[in-house]
Amino acid sequence: MKKYVFIVPSVANMGGAQMYIRNKVLYLRQHGWIVDVLSAIGGRAILTELQEFDFNLPELAFNIQYFSKRKKLKVIDAIIKRICTDDYDEVVIESTCIPESSWAEAVAKHIGAKHISFLLQEDNTVSDRGMQDFLLFKLRRKELFGIDDSSLAAMFSSFHPIGTNESYRLRADCTNVEADVDSPYIKRVNDAICDFRIGMLSRLDKPFVMPAIKDFCQYAQNHKDKKFLFLLMGDAPKGSGLLAQLQERIKEDAPNVSVIATGYLFPIPTKLLEQCDAFFTSAGAPWVCMRSGVPTISIDGNDFSPIGVLGRTTQHSLFRGENEPVQDFSNLMDDILIEKKYKKETPKYWEGTPDMSDHIKALKDSSSEKEYYDVEFIKPETRTDYKLKWALTIIGPENYLKLGSFKEKWTRRN
Repeated sequence: MKKYVFIVPSVANMGGAQMYIRNKVLYLRQHGWIVDVLSAIGGRAILTELQEFDFNLPELAFNIQYFSKRKKLKVIDAIIKRICTDDYDEVVIESTCIPESSWAEAVAKHIGAKHISFLLQEDNTVSDRGMQDFLLFKLRRKELFGIDDSSLAAMFSSFHPIGTNESYRLRADCTNVEADVDSPYIKRVNDAICDFRIGMLSRLDKPFVMPAIKDFCQYAQNHKDKKFLFLLMGDAPKGSGLLAQLQERIKEDAPNVSVIATGYLFPIPTKLLEQCDAFFTSAGAPWVCMRSGVPTISIDGNDFSPIGVLGRTTQHSLFRGENEPVQDFSNLMDDILIEKKYKKETPKYWEGTPDMSDHIKALKDSSSEKEYYDVEFIKPETRTDYKLKWALTIIGPENYLKLGSFKEKWTRRN
């Protein structure tokens, strides 16, 4: 028997990471794997296929070096008891974030498993030397991957520059989210009195969201004679208050814009997508929007400025290409809405579970030697590190996460 274990930040809510995990769970099960998913943060999973995975430990949200030896062993033991429920011929652990990868490496060492780190984040800043050495160790074993050709190169640039041939990547297939289903929002959008319907599909806590909405509000202000409907498809973590803040910002900055906010949607109704005149978004979402035939502006995940109109002027949805200059949001929107330079096309949807054979190949191509980095011996290095370790000891990781969420919400409001 073969077992595949994911250690991830969360299966709750709905985003590209959750959809990727869902797709890979289905793919692995179709190919004979027994699968489990462990999370740092609990919460209700919107995706039906992930609702069975209810194991979470808040310690996983933090690098392993912030905990005492006793706490490390307690967490590792809890994970082993969860995943080692039978005798397996092969066990693979996949982590999708840097903190979780430190725990996954420790667990893999204790049970002799293979650990692959597939970092799904757009920004992976690593400043402490111990974690830098750990990630370099994983890179050399071909057990470390990013979501884009430049992801690992960007992460290593400050401490160990690497070439593009070492900036390993995998496809995080997560865009098969649309379907021809009914929704009350279809009628609401259809009945809205406006000149233009503009859509955005995204998690609202992504860093590009606020700058992009600011650009959209400015565009609407430049066209005060027009009425805009903004279809906001997505949400933010519970208690963040982000949706209300975004709605308030639009109300203040662009009074000629009305908002319909759907919250998390799955599946996303194809008829709802097709009602829009233009989209702007980033990461994997632009591909979903583009398949509807509606002109879609993709936003760069680094500078939060437009890359271009996906499928028309660019093939990049997350980071601009080497020879792609920053585009002006207003100019692109004018090209779509006013000049009609990029018209709606026939939708091209697709269904089914993505083929992830490249992930299995990457697993086979990684080092076959069972060697592990001693992550349990990584030490805090800075005063900030020791403060975090002290705080986690005093109030615990769960309360610290709640405090962080409260501080973030307060900062955004003020």
